[in-house]
Amino acid sequence: NFIPVRSQAYAKMRRSIRGNIVYIDCDVVAYKKVDPFVVDFDIGLTDSFKTWPLMPFNGGMVFAKDTPGAQRYMDTVMEASNNTPVGLPGWWTDQLAMRLAYEILKDEINIKIFPHKLFNFVPEGVQATDAYFVHCKGDRKNLMRQYLSTVLETDHWTLA
Repeated sequence: NFIPVRSQAYAKMRRSIRGNIVYIDCDVVAYKKVDPFVVDFDIGLTDSFKTWPLMPFNGGMVFAKDTPGAQRYMDTVMEASNNTPVGLPGWWTDQLAMRLAYEILKDEINIKIFPHKLFNFVPEGVQATDAYFVHCKGDRKNLMRQYLSTVLETDHWTLA
């Protein structure tokens, strides 16, 4: 399954790459300039636009500093997402694992929760936003062109 493998890749990346890392889904548009790393944290998570107690964070946008606490969080997510009960749909395992890692580590590492309205905005159609990142998840992929056009300051663009 893709999600447990992605959790492994993210943990390995944190171990092997020095400096800050932004883990970002391919359907996220970096919409406005921001440096989330100017505040103090080990791991930065975005709350979810849907309030689900078991999955309060979205795996499509994670900020990780180059700290032992960030590595510990990523390793905990990897272990949890790769050791889920048989029959549990794999697609959601990272978000369940993120919640579990948060509960286990919240008193031991510095976790910052970024508001989804600014750091992981999920549009309901094309709409104006002050968000730094726009997440065109699910059937919203067709909105990416409009948001990219705004970023590129044109109403048309072509891929080379």
